[in-house]
Amino acid sequence: MISRRRVARSIAELLEDNPPAAVAAATAEYFREHQLSFDHDLLSADVARFALERGSLNVSVTTARELASETLQLLESDLKARTDATHIFIKENVEPTVIGGMRLRGPELVVNDTIIDRIKRLKD
Repeated sequence: MISRRRVARSIAELLEDNPPAAVAAATAEYFREHQLSFDHDLLSADVARFALERGSLNVSVTTARELASETLQLLESDLKARTDATHIFIKENVEPTVIGGMRLRGPELVVNDTIIDRIKRLKD
């Protein structure tokens, strides 16, 4: 049986030179052909860690509205300064329910500074 970490390392390597959609399709086909099944969250976390070891940081940022390109560039610069990553890939999600602020998620990183989270903490 092939290990989850070995699969994750291979996926991280493929992501360096291929579009994520193509890697996802190839991975899904490989899993079907070989009848493999791994916990999605664990596999995703392993892929993110191996990608970071190779200098790529994938994060998602959730805000109430689309961020300006200048804000995304500042976020990218800040993340490069705080990590060893040379390549930052930001997936932007818009969720009006967060009201304001931002939620940032990456491997071993979660920052929730949204207005809705602040309100929830005040209630507690």
